[in-house]
Amino acid sequence: ARLAEVTRNQTYLDAAELSIRFMQNHMLDPDENSVVADGFDASGCVSNYSTSITWELGTFIEGLSIVANITQNQTYTQM
Repeated sequence: ARLAEVTRNQTYLDAAELSIRFMQNHMLDPDENSVVADGFDASGCVSNYSTSITWELGTFIEGLSIVANITQNQTYTQM
């Protein structure tokens, strides 16, 4: 997201938006949308919520905020 913000390069913005969708679909606990998974097992396509730490949510919020500001997309500002 930071590269998209600095360069205004669409490729970086596309990658940031794909990252947001991945986080929504795989890394946010479906029971508690405020909990980010601590890890992801790609071979089993399973997220690990057992040891989630609050600071892990910070990088997601930062990227989401940058993309929301660039795109002015209300979907991102309402997450």
